[in-house]
Amino acid sequence: MKRALLIALTILLGFLTGCVSGGSGDREKLLKIREKYLAAKEFVATAQMVADYGDRVYNYKLTYVGDGAKGEMSVLEPQNIKGLRALIDGSDVILKYDGALLETGVFSKNGISPIEAFPLMINAWENGFITAGYRERLNEYDCLVAEIDMTRAGETDALLQRVWFASDTGLPVKAEIRVNGFTVINCDFEDAQLR
Repeated sequence: MKRALLIALTILLGFLTGCVSGGSGDREKLLKIREKYLAAKEFVATAQMVADYGDRVYNYKLTYVGDGAKGEMSVLEPQNIKGLRALIDGSDVILKYDGALLETGVFSKNGISPIEAFPLMINAWENGFITAGYRERLNEYDCLVAEIDMTRAGETDALLQRVWFASDTGLPVKAEIRVNGFTVINCDFEDAQLR
């Protein structure tokens, strides 16, 4: 009886581990994608981004050129703030526009905003703890999906990202940032490149 129970627990543990981690081939492919981002000098993208704070929802079309530490984000839409640029260098952000301010409010005490989203995502792609990896079809793309824990040490808010990488290129198709289970940032990439 003990042996049967031990075998059953071993099978169950193996099944649960497979569900959480994905196949070893998928894990290897996700690690290869990570290597590409670590080797690149910069990430260049155009994306539709929705910032949802529960009582307020903001829609943007943005471009980003940079890496996980520093870069430049520009607003293409909405029209009333088109041309707004944010120069990001670590935790320092300089907004440039004719008197307009990109105000999105703060969801968590760290304030996950569209300005922070690109560096946060890229940082996670390079260094984040991948809790799950699996395949999924998204529109016309065969994707490798990575679920990444981005929670910082000592933080009480659970910060997680799910990103869909096109399996043939390793470039992002879609990404979500969740705070305590609520999707705060939803990003659909129209174009993305590594340089």
